[in-house]
Amino acid sequence: MKRFGKVARAAGCAGWLALAAAGHACAAGMDSMDNNPVHAWHAVSEDKLDDMRGGFDVPALAGLHISFGIDRAVYINGELMASASVNIPDVARMTATQAQQLASVVNTVNLVQNGPNNVAPPDVGAGAAAAATVIQNSLNNQTLQAVTTINAAVNSLPQFRQLNLSNVLQGALANVVTLLH
Repeated sequence: MKRFGKVARAAGCAGWLALAAAGHACAAGMDSMDNNPVHAWHAVSEDKLDDMRGGFDVPALAGLHISFGIDRAVYINGELMASASVNIPDVARMTATQAQQLASVVNTVNLVQNGPNNVAPPDVGAGAAAAATVIQNSLNNQTLQAVTTINAAVNSLPQFRQLNLSNVLQGALANVVTLLH
């Protein structure tokens, strides 16, 4: 159960970092979103997604299946300019390649330049400790979009909540014992 706690914390941290990076770029290009072909796309059914998503079983939590993935993309005028994606089907058995993919999505700075005379320091991404997207644009009337999608699913939300409740109760009981001594 300790290993699952570390995995859940790592996945949660990665998710928050990706959300923070997406929030900064969301406001760009809001005026002409109707022209974006992405808005004409249709959602895929849950049944189809279930066949495509990764997942893993945690032996200590029989029956609990979790899937996790991050997709980052930058569009200029509806054209994909940069993307990064990682899906970890079994975090408990993560391979070195999957760990490198996750690090490349979560710990890098994506620099996208549109138009002439854009300048960025050569070390703009050096030592990046969080996901970031920098879009430099020197042209007028451009639609800029940075999209971060986090897919995380559990097959049994009650089991997941029970796990968290169990951890909270253990912590509370440990504090009571400490206070009594």
